[in-house]
Amino acid sequence: MKRLIILAAIGVLGGTLHAGGHAKAPVLDSKAPVVVDKTPIEECVDIGGQITAGYETDYVFRGYKVAHDSVWGDINYQLELGGFTFNVGAWYLNSINPSPPNATPAQGGSSNGLGNNYDELNLYASTGVNILGVLDAEVGYVRYIFPETGAGQTGEIFASFEANLFDIITPQVLIAYDHVLDGWYYQAGIEKQIQVLDNIGIVLGAGVAYSDNYFTGVLPAFGQDSGWNHYYLTASLPIELNCRATLTPYVGYNGAPDTWVVDGAFGPSGQQTDFIHGGISLTVNF
Repeated sequence: MKRLIILAAIGVLGGTLHAGGHAKAPVLDSKAPVVVDKTPIEECVDIGGQITAGYETDYVFRGYKVAHDSVWGDINYQLELGGFTFNVGAWYLNSINPSPPNATPAQGGSSNGLGNNYDELNLYASTGVNILGVLDAEVGYVRYIFPETGAGQTGEIFASFEANLFDIITPQVLIAYDHVLDGWYYQAGIEKQIQVLDNIGIVLGAGVAYSDNYFTGVLPAFGQDSGWNHYYLTASLPIELNCRATLTPYVGYNGAPDTWVVDGAFGPSGQQTDFIHGGISLTVNF
């Protein structure tokens, strides 16, 4: 999910408790050694909570560069019940190193004309289920709030699907509907996970998106707002610091031909394609 992305992307770690004790082997004679159970006892107990904090060079939402240097945080709780998972949370982002409104990208401004004076609060809830141990399906709702910019709120219903194909590759599909602006967004991608060390992996991703009036009334569109939206490439390096914490640096590429929405619909407001962005996040489970 941002996620919904957020992901782009990004994105997704916890610990379990194994109870055990120490016991002696039967003594067969006076010289028999005492055998001690050396099974490690896991100290981390995961009750479903998660906190994440991060920094990114560019906040990219649905392929659109919304703001430059930004810090963000997320807190959520997940409950498993009757074969379903239920998740609720809040995500907040605020741009830093502010620049004047309408500053050009060369002057450090954002391409949406808001400068870096941007913040966003997302409140979300979802439910998911695993089907046959292969397909993860999730449906949910996100409320988008913009406290500092004074922009109106909007809301989005989404559904996502992710399949694990023999631990080789993971196809992903996202469908989102903004019920306030009556716009649709579709994204399809693939992800490949490679284990480098016991606690370090590489996650590679690629995908393409299509939008149908999704940005209408929200961003300063100068042209058509329906069609192929953008394509993306991502690479992240999740590093498991311990059974609770994971540090994840990432880098991404955003692109679109001239006739695609993200490049063609926003006219001379700034570069929206062919740029590299990156960031880092720290996730703690509890």
